[in-house]
Amino acid sequence: MNNDNRTQRTVTITNKLGLHARPAALPVECCNSFRSEIMLEANDRVINGKHILDVMSLGAASGTELHFTITG
Repeated sequence: MNNDNRTQRTVTITNKLGLHARPAALPVECCNSFRSEIMLEANDRVINGKHILDVMSLGAASGTELHFTITG
């Protein structure tokens, strides 16, 4: 895809319990409200930000940086 259409942001998990089921649902719900492709990177893995199981599989603990890449 064309890089002119790409935005990147980094956020840090501040929840002391990390990104478990309930908190993981919030960014997934937000990502699913857009038609854009939204990828998340953490712990040397890149996953689809629109899939709850993928987001939970990152094992993002408190202090983990999540790198979002949004295309489109």
